[in-house]
Amino acid sequence: MKIGNITRTLIRFLIVSIIFYLLYRSDRLDIGKLGGILDDLHIIGVAALFIAIPVFITSARWQLLLQITDLSFSYVSALKLTFLGLFFSTVVPGSVGGDVVKAYYTVKGQQQKTNIVVTIFFDRFVGLYAMLLTASLAILTLLVRDRLFIPVQPLLTGTLLLLGVTVILIFAAITAAPLLFMSPAIGRTLKPVEKLVNKLTWGGIIKTAVQSVSAYARRPAIVFKALGLSIISQSFLYSGLYLLAAALGSGQTEAVNYFFLLPLCLVVNALPLAPAGLGVGEAGFGELFLLFGLTQGAEVALLYHILYLVFIAGTGGLVYLFGNLDFKTTTTPH
Repeated sequence: MKIGNITRTLIRFLIVSIIFYLLYRSDRLDIGKLGGILDDLHIIGVAALFIAIPVFITSARWQLLLQITDLSFSYVSALKLTFLGLFFSTVVPGSVGGDVVKAYYTVKGQQQKTNIVVTIFFDRFVGLYAMLLTASLAILTLLVRDRLFIPVQPLLTGTLLLLGVTVILIFAAITAAPLLFMSPAIGRTLKPVEKLVNKLTWGGIIKTAVQSVSAYARRPAIVFKALGLSIISQSFLYSGLYLLAAALGSGQTEAVNYFFLLPLCLVVNALPLAPAGLGVGEAGFGELFLLFGLTQGAEVALLYHILYLVFIAGTGGLVYLFGNLDFKTTTTPH
């Protein structure tokens, strides 16, 4: 391992250590409370299952998105590559870092390297979009409830209201962007930009990537199916996190609040600051849980990370150590 890589790794774990120390010193993280879950191991077992199921669903989602190419991986290969990416996300900061490793093993020996890489990152985008969609629907539900049912104590006030409006605006912007870029007027406006890109060294790759993304616009059925799989997958994950919160005694709140809270927690957890979101996730979960009047957010994140490292990243590690990393593809018509 190069000195630079060793230094970066040490810095990452230093960041994680500092965050955990600050959480502990501020009483935001009480590791001792994890001992109380020993009486609820059956709940933890179900939660672990719900946290693991999304891996199998998202593997099917990526296999579906690969249909824009004329290559097809078997479901087992797609699953092994997904586990491989999740394993490396525990070393490389942020979940996207694992996607880079997944892309490396996916494109080895393939001709359509750019197209395949686009499917991996578009798969990540669909997952993020589903999170924002779920959160936006929950926020709108809370806004309507707060305005129509006067006796109910409004939840969306102050910081939460600002956060909710920001999420909806981001979701609206991401939804509108593809529609704008597909309009003929915008296409004519971007012609000079396209000519400039073609002159660049990486112009061909950029053009191919844009064409690959545009291919999804011509096959909306694939995108909507992938979005549906994302929502199902994330529903299992949210249910698992809810069970962890219940086992740790985080407090009571309406179910709709979790569909606003948990997507935000997972977005913070995915920030590329520390391996697997360690430390960053605990801090983010803790602060966001408090906004909803809940406690034990940091402990929920820590327990989630433990289950993730043992069952998901651990399986990915076994694939890396003992699995066949030469993934075969078959050619299929568009």
